[in-house]
Amino acid sequence: MSGALEILTARRIDSSYEVFSSGYFIGREALIAALKDFDGRGDKTTLRTEIERHFSLNSIDQIIPQIYQNKIDRTAIANLAPIVFDQAKQGDEHAEEIIRHSGRELGVLARAVAQKLNFMNEEIKVALIGSIFKQKDIL
Repeated sequence: MSGALEILTARRIDSSYEVFSSGYFIGREALIAALKDFDGRGDKTTLRTEIERHFSLNSIDQIIPQIYQNKIDRTAIANLAPIVFDQAKQGDEHAEEIIRHSGRELGVLARAVAQKLNFMNEEIKVALIGSIFKQKDIL
């Protein structure tokens, strides 16, 4: 399902396609929250310490040059999604909001596909396929 939604409704961002319920989106949002915690633009989040631990960083700001040098790629960022789900289960507000946002966007994408295919007045079965849906109880 997620792949089909990506093909039909993906948004072009920085020369790549992104789906707002993807592991990459979730991981990227976690990085943003952690960096905002670091520089004081955002509230404290356990995502910061968990990401530092995950990448063996002394400080979250050390991740920036690693991303620019492609030492940490999109796959590595997508692999942060399980951390976000874990922290959401632990009650981290930033992690919870990232998951809520992702879930809302997935619903918006499904609706857009239904509209494009003229299925708005029909019952549609949706298959939850992909690693993100292993956490469907939270998403």
